[in-house]
Amino acid sequence: MSKLVSVVVPCFQEENAIKTCLDSLRNSALQNLEIEILVVDGMSRDQSRDIVKGIAHIDERVKLIDNPARKTPFALNKGIREAKGEYVMIASAHSSFDKHYIQSLFNEMQRLNADVVGGEMETEVRKKSAVSLAIKAVLSHSLGVGNSKFRTGVKEVSMVDTVPFGLYKRQLLLDAGLYDTRLIRNHDMELSKRLISSGAKIYLIPGISCTYYARETLGALSKNAFDNGFWNVKTIFITKNYKSLSLRHFVPMMFVLSLLLPSIIAAFYSAILIFPCLVLLVYFLSILIVASRVEAKLFSTIQAFFVLHFSYGIGSIFSLFLPSKS
Repeated sequence: MSKLVSVVVPCFQEENAIKTCLDSLRNSALQNLEIEILVVDGMSRDQSRDIVKGIAHIDERVKLIDNPARKTPFALNKGIREAKGEYVMIASAHSSFDKHYIQSLFNEMQRLNADVVGGEMETEVRKKSAVSLAIKAVLSHSLGVGNSKFRTGVKEVSMVDTVPFGLYKRQLLLDAGLYDTRLIRNHDMELSKRLISSGAKIYLIPGISCTYYARETLGALSKNAFDNGFWNVKTIFITKNYKSLSLRHFVPMMFVLSLLLPSIIAAFYSAILIFPCLVLLVYFLSILIVASRVEAKLFSTIQAFFVLHFSYGIGSIFSLFLPSKS
């Protein structure tokens, strides 16, 4: 008897991406598996809803669900509650999936008797330019994303703190209380940490990958990094649980503070300026070495590193003083 996997796809204003995502899911090669694809849309005002409705008209596995709350954790919770499958896979409208992705994750879940499994995420861009290729390189390198293994890759099956677009046992999510809707971002990491605390095991599987389409301008990268930094630190204040994060989430904030605080103190004791100067020099030499080795333009890659790290760090600092953004 076939098992049903419910794929939940949060969506809002994704007219340029949603068709690619849905087509990749619809073309999945499955054995003893069936899927339903639940697009939970935040009342998009572009062509997203019409695109989804058009696909649903020719493929009954695709369903459009309204999300008046608009925010991603609300969409995920609504999709999971309405899912009919014993298993739930979380997807993204900005992603596409290899035709064997779902089947391979399911097979590994059964083999490992795992609670959650996910594959590696390959970062891509739709429009190739010096800047977009630099952003791709930065988001795929450990200097850019720390020990985020699903981005940098693993050589063997590994237990990790989170996975992107993972396959879950639906009842596990329900028992955990689903995603925390107070968290506009970082809800995925926070849920993973809760699952691990309850004894669940999350595995990253090498050789199974999906494609995530990154931001393609420095402005878009900056906004995304700032919001991630803001919400990742704000998560601690909201959940009252420091275990909601990993060490890598604090590094950009500590880096920016190591430059900012001594610079302020230097107004009274100028000799301390040597410290931020040394920090900045080491940082610049590090990204210069990495930028010279990746397949992207040197100057654009250096820019992308600066924008990513400083935007994230500044966002984290702002989260200490500003209320949560709606």
